[in-house]
Amino acid sequence: MNIDPISTQTAPPRHWHASAGRVLLTLLLGVGFVTCCSFAARYWWVFELFSHFRCQYAVIAAALLFSFMALKRASFVYLALAILVANLWELAPFLLPAETTTHEPHSNTLRVVTLNLHWRNEDPQATVDFIHQSTPDIIVLEEVTENWQHVLQRLTPEFPHQRVSTHKGVFGIAILSRFPLLESLVIESPIARTPSILAKLKWKLDRVITVIASHTLPPTSRARAKQRNAQLNELAALIQQQTQPLIVAGDLNITPWSPWFQDLLTTTKLQDNRKGFGIQATFPSWQPCLRIPIDHILTSPEIETVSFQAGPHLGSDHLPIVCDLRLP
Repeated sequence: MNIDPISTQTAPPRHWHASAGRVLLTLLLGVGFVTCCSFAARYWWVFELFSHFRCQYAVIAAALLFSFMALKRASFVYLALAILVANLWELAPFLLPAETTTHEPHSNTLRVVTLNLHWRNEDPQATVDFIHQSTPDIIVLEEVTENWQHVLQRLTPEFPHQRVSTHKGVFGIAILSRFPLLESLVIESPIARTPSILAKLKWKLDRVITVIASHTLPPTSRARAKQRNAQLNELAALIQQQTQPLIVAGDLNITPWSPWFQDLLTTTKLQDNRKGFGIQATFPSWQPCLRIPIDHILTSPEIETVSFQAGPHLGSDHLPIVCDLRLP
């Protein structure tokens, strides 16, 4: 008896276009939903959390745009494009080159470094080495514990002028400077009970610069978000009292796309020095795909930003920021 051979070929899966389309559509609707929520950030603290991930939404929307183009789903292409444009609009001030980007050495250039040390950082020497290598003039540090205070004593020869507060444990804060501190105050938030430092530095030719170091609460709940916003209002009131050239630095636990951050800039007339130098995301340091820019250096309008960049991983959950400023 002759038996026909059974074909061992496997037919290609059917309707794979439809299956892929459904998965991609689910992703598209999801990123569209969180994008819409992010623009309603002022109305609910959870929506504000969505506003911090503009970069991630833009990358996902771009990937979906090209995917739907490949699948020839025109209506979904337009939706993905709309979501991409909405997020790129918010990112554009940071991605477009700064108008005044000069890298020439100048006698009036001042280098500022800020870093959330992380109170459980197990590699403090990496931070000390980085500070030596980056040669800052002013350093603003957060999460300064008593253990960290002992580590920072190694920097005293280079930065003899210091104001350190280890108050409230993980909300300890410090300013280290090469220049004399004419005045330094630890100011406790009456609402959050966390400290900030206001210092007046004697710079070249007897010029005075004001530096404010601050670390606000993370908005991990409705109550915490309300307290953080109150801290930002307190910070704004303090900033408005200053008359000298001003630098505000620290972990503010907020990204530039939050309306509360925009309120701070509008009220104080400070400039976001990150603009024109890229997103420079800092947290969480161990997960590049999820990083968001919550560490900031802000300055009064007369100060020019020469460069602004995130530094390397130093064992903390934050990356440092290195910013070169030029005073008139």
